[in-house]
Amino acid sequence: MNSRVAAVVLAGLSVLSTEAVGADDPKGLLDQGINQFNLGQFRRAERTLLQALHRARVPTRVASIQLYLGQLYVVQGRTSKAEIAFREALTHNPLLRLDPGQTKTTILEVFNRSRAGLTGELAVTASQEGAQLALDGASAGPLPYKAKVPIGEHGVVVTLPDGLYDDFKTKVVVYAGKTHIVHAKLRAHSGKVKLTSQPSGARVFLGKTELGTTPIEEVVLPTGEHRIHFRLKGHRSHTEVIRVAGGVTSTVSVRLAAVPAAVERPRLTEAPRRRTSGARLAAWITGGAALAAAGVGVGMGFWTRRTFQELEEAGESGDVQRYQDLKDTGPRQQLVTNVFWATAGALAVTATLLYFLGDRPEPNVAVKPGGPGMLSVEF
Repeated sequence: MNSRVAAVVLAGLSVLSTEAVGADDPKGLLDQGINQFNLGQFRRAERTLLQALHRARVPTRVASIQLYLGQLYVVQGRTSKAEIAFREALTHNPLLRLDPGQTKTTILEVFNRSRAGLTGELAVTASQEGAQLALDGASAGPLPYKAKVPIGEHGVVVTLPDGLYDDFKTKVVVYAGKTHIVHAKLRAHSGKVKLTSQPSGARVFLGKTELGTTPIEEVVLPTGEHRIHFRLKGHRSHTEVIRVAGGVTSTVSVRLAAVPAAVERPRLTEAPRRRTSGARLAAWITGGAALAAAGVGVGMGFWTRRTFQELEEAGESGDVQRYQDLKDTGPRQQLVTNVFWATAGALAVTATLLYFLGDRPEPNVAVKPGGPGMLSVEF
């Protein structure tokens, strides 16, 4: 019996010491009130929590105190006061949640009913016209948007259907009775280009990718500089360097120059063709042969002269046999020498004729129709 009394006294002293420590501190009072609530001391817990609420200035602290007051009132069966406390808590902090696994069902029901009755206003605009809003994953229509929404966190996504701008994504917290404003500043990543050519029908390429045939009313290109190639049969290819601005539609028009048609010139206007290769080559070969023949002729001349000198010496010395041999040889050598000289002269003349006369142009001859049943030939 004495031990039970001692335990109660110690518990009372512990509570008193806690109250003394946190008497002026909202957080200390909140912790004390939670401890009293857990011990089942509901009246003491209510007084302590109300004292903490009176001293609290930070919205999140006020929300926590009101949240525990609401739970206390539900346990006491004071539902209307519980709803008021829960609404006050959610007004200061719309992100408050109760853990379903650690909270009684009756408390959860009152808390969720209190939350359902609280709304705030959300207003969304965009920097570009035609933007669409998706709220918490569901389409909310075109912007501007302004409507009441449940308190708490919401996902906002702003898009433009033309695909030229990056999506704008953010999360917002809507407070009860207040308006939350979101302005989506969209950033362009592409632009539109209209492509035309004179004449039309040109194929248009961006690198190796064919964009189509002019006129092209609209093509979406990334922002920045691009080289566009125009190709049309019978016309010179054209390359145009363009700069695409984000979210802007620009026009590019080029004039393609026609390629002149090939003109077949009549034979009378053709440059005369010269027979130079064969005639000149033959002239050089013939000239070389003439020089060779002349060289042999010179050699034979010296040899013949020597033979006649030996013939004269044999006559003076009385060498009859030697004289008879040389008497027939000398004339023959003289004849051969003359033949080589004659050949060299003939070849030299031929080479000269081939060199100069073989370079003449071929005559240009044109055959044209004359009178009835006749042809005319022009040189």
